[in-house]
Amino acid sequence: MLKSVLTNREYQIKGNWYAPIKHLQDFKSVVLSDFWHTSSSAGDWDGWLMQKINNEYFLIPFFQENNWPRGGFTLTTGDILASSDSVFFRKDINQIMLDYEEMYS
Repeated sequence: MLKSVLTNREYQIKGNWYAPIKHLQDFKSVVLSDFWHTSSSAGDWDGWLMQKINNEYFLIPFFQENNWPRGGFTLTTGDILASSDSVFFRKDINQIMLDYEEMYS
């Protein structure tokens, strides 16, 4: 696997609830990202990112955990959920995330 794929990483992020996803979006190879669950008032949210490297797209889950009482968040990325030679459509991402959620709940 390419070292530049953002899998199984952990970052300490300063800022508010949206700082972790902003950190992911700052990678030039991340073409799209969004939150999946945002029900925690502490900001312990999860989501996904779509990363393009060369001519391949990767769908990768992430989780952010509030570091309270310290500031900021711990941002963790997971393994590749899917890869494709074309961009993922939102409906496909939703189905992949539902399958992922079902598998791990």
